[in-house]
Amino acid sequence: MAVGAENGCGYCQSIHTMTGTAAGLTDEQTVAIRRGSPEVDPRLAALLTVARGIAANLGEVDDHTYQAALAAGWTTDQLAELYAHVAANQFTNYFNHYNGTDLDIPAAPGVLIG
Repeated sequence: MAVGAENGCGYCQSIHTMTGTAAGLTDEQTVAIRRGSPEVDPRLAALLTVARGIAANLGEVDDHTYQAALAAGWTTDQLAELYAHVAANQFTNYFNHYNGTDLDIPAAPGVLIG
């Protein structure tokens, strides 16, 4: 399990880091995103704020956050897809906790597995 990770899943953080870097983010950016202080473009930052709101508040995102994402250029269809993505990730996260999934990929920077 991850020590100090937001939700205690080193596997999830490692796989999301791997896919984030495959999408063009640096390791440093992925660590900053996990810490909640990303130095990314404002459009991505608006999307991350919505994603965090979804995960933290059982799917409830305040109107200001949602409107800021729309103003940043995200469409309602893209935000609906984000809801589905967060839900799918929560499912896999919970399953990894239940299953005790062994880390079979490189550990994400800043995540201690033990």
